[in-house]
Amino acid sequence: NKNEKWDIKDPKRYRYELATMGCRTRVYENIAGEKSSLGRGNLSFTTMNMPRLAIEARIKAESLEESGKKEAIERKAKEIFIESVHALSELIAEQLYARYQYQRTALARQFPFMMGNDVSKGGGKLSPNDQVGDVLRQGTLGIGFIGGHNAMMALYGEGHAHSQKAWDTLFEAVTEMNKVADEYKQKYQLNFSVLATPAEGLSGRFTRMDRRKYGIIPGVTDNDYYVNSFHVDVKEPITITEKIKREAPFHAITRGGHITYVELDGEAQKNVKAIAKIVKVMHDEGIGYGSINHPVDTCQACGYKGVIYDKCPVCQSENIMRMRRITGYLTGDLSTWNSAKRAEERDRVKHG
Repeated sequence: NKNEKWDIKDPKRYRYELATMGCRTRVYENIAGEKSSLGRGNLSFTTMNMPRLAIEARIKAESLEESGKKEAIERKAKEIFIESVHALSELIAEQLYARYQYQRTALARQFPFMMGNDVSKGGGKLSPNDQVGDVLRQGTLGIGFIGGHNAMMALYGEGHAHSQKAWDTLFEAVTEMNKVADEYKQKYQLNFSVLATPAEGLSGRFTRMDRRKYGIIPGVTDNDYYVNSFHVDVKEPITITEKIKREAPFHAITRGGHITYVELDGEAQKNVKAIAKIVKVMHDEGIGYGSINHPVDTCQACGYKGVIYDKCPVCQSENIMRMRRITGYLTGDLSTWNSAKRAEERDRVKHG
C-alpha cells in the first residue's frame, strides 16, 4: 500500500496514497500511469457466483468418482472447482474488456464535470466532442466474487472459518482469479484486479436462482443470502482475533477492493480501549480496510441516541431508526435494506 515516492514530510503526500472508493473499491495500482488514487476510479466489475461453481463441481465429481469415497470425491470436486474459477475469470475478463471498448466511445460532453474539471485524469485536455478513449485507461476493471463460505459448504460441508482444508481451497481459488487478472492486465494493458464484491443485491438474487435450480442444500441455499466474498459465515461463533486472522490474508489478493468487519454488542464509545486493541490486531494482520460495527439507534420521537432494544428508554416510543453497516458503508434505517441483507443482519453474531 506504500508508494516509493510517499514521504511523511511532504504536505502533498496524498498524491501517493491509495483510496477506497464507495464502500470498498480500492484504487491504487496503475498500469497506465502514476500509482495513485487521484483522478481515477472503478469503470465496472462483474461478479462470479462462486457457490454455483462449487455445487456443480461437487455434482460432477460424485458422478465421475467411481470409488464413492468421500476424500476422493472432495479431491475431484476441488480440482473441477478451481478449473471452473479460472475459466469463468477469463470469461469475465473478456466481458469487462468488451464493455471497456464500448465505454471508450462516450463523448467528453457526456461527463461535463468529470472531464471539464479533469476529475478523470486526462479529461481536462479533451474537447467536448472528443471520445473519452484513453482517459479510461486510468480506471479499474474488477473480477468480483461472492459466497466463498457457501462454496466451501458445497464442496466439503464445512466453511473456512474452522476448516483449514476449506480455507486453503478458497484461498487457492482467489489466487487463481488473481493469475487471470494479472494475465489480462498485461494482455490489454488495463487495470484488471480481483474485487471482493459488495453484493448488496446479488447476495439474495444468486441464492434464489440456485435454490430454484438445485433445491435446498444445507449451508448453501438454505438461507436468504450468500455470505459476502471471502467473509466467514455471519452466524459463525468466532472471536474477533480469529475472524481477522482468517480473513486478513485475502486482502492482499483482492486488490480491487475488500473489507473485514467485526460486530460489537453495545456502544463502542463506552469501551475505547477495546476499539484500539481491535484496530491494532487489524493492522498487525494486514487488514487493508477494516470496520468495527456497533448499533446506532435513534428515537424518532425524542431524539435519544444509543442502543435501543424494543422501546426508547426515555419516552417509551417504538418509532426507532436503526442504523447498521451494510457491506462497506453505513446506510439509513434498516427498513430500507432489501430482504436478503435484512436477513443477513438478523443472523450476524456478535464477536467477542
